[in-house]
Amino acid sequence: MRVQLDDALDAVAWTDESARANMRRAAGPAAAGRKWKPAVVALSEGWPQCTEIVRATSLALAPQPPFGPLDPEIRESAAAFVDALADVIRAEFAFADSRDAPVAACRTAEERLRNFEDTVSSHSGLTRGSSMSAGSILRPSAAALSLLTGESPASPSGTGSVDGGGPGVE
Repeated sequence: MRVQLDDALDAVAWTDESARANMRRAAGPAAAGRKWKPAVVALSEGWPQCTEIVRATSLALAPQPPFGPLDPEIRESAAAFVDALADVIRAEFAFADSRDAPVAACRTAEERLRNFEDTVSSHSGLTRGSSMSAGSILRPSAAALSLLTGESPASPSGTGSVDGGGPGVE
């Protein structure tokens, strides 16, 4: 996936370069580059956190010391968030004329992240090992969501899709 993201970033950069050197600014590749660039950049920025979530989840499913097994309630809450995060990615790359689906996906993911955080913080049966497992999934989750929705510090406006801007919209 990382190789494909690097290839996509290269293609977007070449499209930008082509648009600067092209006297016919309305050319198709430049318009396509504007369409793809925000999503490719957001996914590229969020990819390290998504990778960390996948690694932490696989460790939580087959725990090895010092990590411990997760309570089923925490596992279900984490899975619901990861599903919602995948929906955010799918919605951003659907390129529909309307921003309704990405905005709804972001709101659902934010709600599920809050639910996951609440489930972990209010769970009374956490051991040190299971707390480490839950934390290793939870820690990159908020960062991944904010990067994928364009709310990273790197985005010019600091606002994301929920505000109607889309990932990294300039």
